[in-house]
Amino acid sequence: MNASDVAKLIGMSPAYYSQIENGKVKPTKDKLQKIMDIYNIPDEDRRLLESLAGQTTSSHSEEPVNSERTPEKSVFEVKIDPSRSPILFSDIMFITLTDNGIVFDFGQKITSTNNIDIVSRIGVSEKHAEKIHRLLGDQLKKVQRSIENEK
Repeated sequence: MNASDVAKLIGMSPAYYSQIENGKVKPTKDKLQKIMDIYNIPDEDRRLLESLAGQTTSSHSEEPVNSERTPEKSVFEVKIDPSRSPILFSDIMFITLTDNGIVFDFGQKITSTNNIDIVSRIGVSEKHAEKIHRLLGDQLKKVQRSIENEK
C-alpha cells in the first residue's frame, strides 16, 4: 500500500498526507487513529505517535524528581505544549561528569557525515541523576512486566 492509497482510505488528499508524514502538519486525533489502524501500530508505539502529534495530556501520580522530597507521593497534571516543548529525536547521548553534577548531551547523527548535532543539553545534580537512574529502572521493569503479561 502506498501513501496515496493510505490518504484515500483516511479521506484526505495525498498532498496533505505527505505533509503529515513529513512533519509539516499534525493530524487530528481522528485521522491519526485511522493512520495507526491502517498500519496496525502496537499500543506502546501509538502513545509515542500521539505524543509526537501533540496530543498528549496525562495525569501522573508518582514521585517527582526534585531535591526537596516529601515522604508522601505527589499528584500532579502534566500538560505538554508541543510548540514549546517539542520531542527532539536523539540517536546518541554523551554523559559528562562535572564538579557541579552531570550533563546529558543528546544528539543526532547527521546523515552521510561524521558530525553530530547536539539537540538538547540537560544538567542535573548527582543526587538527581541517581534518582533519575532509579526511576528509569523502575519504569523499564514495569514495561517489561507489561510486555510479558501480554504474551
